[in-house]
Amino acid sequence: MVGNGTGQKPENNKYKKYYGSLSAKPTKELILEGYVDYEPAALGKHKTTLKGFAGYQASSFTLGVEAFQQTQANVGAAPADTKPFGVSFFAWVQIPGIHALDGFVRFDMFDPNTNRTDAGYKENFIVAGLDYMPIPNVHLMPNVWINSYSAKGAGRRDSDVAARMTLFYVYK
Repeated sequence: MVGNGTGQKPENNKYKKYYGSLSAKPTKELILEGYVDYEPAALGKHKTTLKGFAGYQASSFTLGVEAFQQTQANVGAAPADTKPFGVSFFAWVQIPGIHALDGFVRFDMFDPNTNRTDAGYKENFIVAGLDYMPIPNVHLMPNVWINSYSAKGAGRRDSDVAARMTLFYVYK
């Protein structure tokens, strides 16, 4: 696919963004996907993104992992490459013996620049909770969000923790 790289905003330069994605379903439960995009820009700046996904979905549970690496060439005041990296793991499971109750968890790790080990923070995000469906199409989901930070150099940043209640309705 070829696009302007600005999403739904008007195009603001002459460059195009090139996208490619290939997915496969080798079994009924397993899906695999690879993705790449390339976006050129002026002055030798460009972005390249690589992403991979694997998911397994059975009748009583789902597991998945997705990882990406991006190279942002010649960015910043002193042109250098920046390489963000992230990985996400997720799971959903039916709670055995309890009708209409499921559990879910997701873990994300993000490093905004793997080329720098002396500045910035790595981020970890966790969300975990229960999904109760008292009637069809209505979900009550108590959950907790935890966002923690690891300094790559000097510095410290406290974790963020939030208890939440999500109400989700499927309108058909």
